[in-house]
Amino acid sequence: MVWRDQRGLTLTEVLVAAVILWIVAAGLFAAYDVNKRLAAGARQKVKAVNLAQGRLEELQGVPYDELIGVTEWTYFDLSDPAIADFTYRIAVNEGSIVGTVYKTVTVTVCYPVGGGFRQIDLTMGRSKI
Repeated sequence: MVWRDQRGLTLTEVLVAAVILWIVAAGLFAAYDVNKRLAAGARQKVKAVNLAQGRLEELQGVPYDELIGVTEWTYFDLSDPAIADFTYRIAVNEGSIVGTVYKTVTVTVCYPVGGGFRQIDLTMGRSKI
């Protein structure tokens, strides 16, 4: 007996639909994982920029003649787990332009990203007036 008005899906159609759904879901999960890693790296970079900016702001209050560099890497705050692996150093270079003496102060922050480390530099200029 042959049924003319058969409704529903065959087993092959269900399997093809399941494979397509699995491929789409795997792509979405992979994109989510990449996005999660990129967002974590961006958060770390923002923390590093904020820490460097804070150091520069502290150094703006230091008298010109007392500005000196810190050549070795120094930890920010080991008691704060959010920035325990962040280190910094300060470079101070002296120069002059047309009789004006100035110092260039660069704060370099090294921060963890993924399995490695990256660094960011922020620089300010101070003149002796």
